[in-house]
Amino acid sequence: MALIKIPSRGRESLVDADLPAGSVLQVNNVVIDTVSTTSNTTFVAAGGSNIAFSSLRSTSSKVLVKYNMYACSTKGSNVIMRLYRSIDGASFAHVTGPTSARGSGNINTWLSNGYNPISTHQDYDLGMFSGEYLDSPNTTSSVTYKIYFASRDTNACYINRSTTWSSNDSASPLVTSSATIMEIQG
Repeated sequence: MALIKIPSRGRESLVDADLPAGSVLQVNNVVIDTVSTTSNTTFVAAGGSNIAFSSLRSTSSKVLVKYNMYACSTKGSNVIMRLYRSIDGASFAHVTGPTSARGSGNINTWLSNGYNPISTHQDYDLGMFSGEYLDSPNTTSSVTYKIYFASRDTNACYINRSTTWSSNDSASPLVTSSATIMEIQG
């Protein structure tokens, strides 16, 4: 392990400029326990999936965005998820970098539970889907990320709904998703 020699500045605090590129400047984490559902083929916000920094230290900073999302769908469908970002309170916009560009239309996605065929046994086959993306927001303002999701067709899709979930069933496992962001020195 290499040691980094920090310049002596007396009683002054360490400044970001003293840190090497790739250093982690700040970290935020959120647990997402909201159950969200849609049967829309247009993308809608997943409840509780906002995660933000109130400001970034430099316009050259990168933000490492990590999501671990539990998702499921009815037979004959699948959940498709995309990453969205808001800078300084503006409207959320699709971050296209992590989205597949191999197909066309709404089917291009970042995270997905895959197609749940009609012939499967389970209607709501729950799975954990993880993704990370190194974003370059090019700002020192506040940055907020959020997951938007849609149905591949018009069947029901869920975030954080377990296979046998019922709102009044104490025997059903209840799941939570999570998100972590890290500002990285540019």
